[in-house]
Amino acid sequence: MITGIPTSTQALGALATGQKLFVDGGEDPVTQADVLARVLDATTEGEVWAEGTLQNVTSHLGERLTITGIQGARTSDVENSVLGIFLIVNAVDADGESFSLAVGSPDPVIKLLRHREVGTWPIVVKFWENAKAQKPGQNAPINISMDPDATKRARGDSSF
Repeated sequence: MITGIPTSTQALGALATGQKLFVDGGEDPVTQADVLARVLDATTEGEVWAEGTLQNVTSHLGERLTITGIQGARTSDVENSVLGIFLIVNAVDADGESFSLAVGSPDPVIKLLRHREVGTWPIVVKFWENAKAQKPGQNAPINISMDPDATKRARGDSSF
């Protein structure tokens, strides 16, 4: 059982062993406290007024999104969830609209957790469906790729 946001090592260990992670208290949907915490962490007008609705990553496949951080983690209620959790990330679309995004596939979860540990926000990414064969009953895996040039521009620096 994990309290808070898991580490990339914990997520990778769950993937390697086939065990599912469980986030203590994470079975609840995004709460008012989550929304208020996001507002307090906001650094732009768009982030302050972003709706508290949680959008699924599959609704944004192929779109260039700016990820500004990870709000939290929740235990997944998806029966065939590989990791047993999903992340709630802060995202901004090409129109500047801020929203919360649910990300549960192992590739983006582990990469976003590791980025949280060693990197700097924001990052500009695209999520895409991996066409490789999956086990019967599983959804197609979602992968993530980062655009280094767009990330550099989003940060307004050359730290990359």
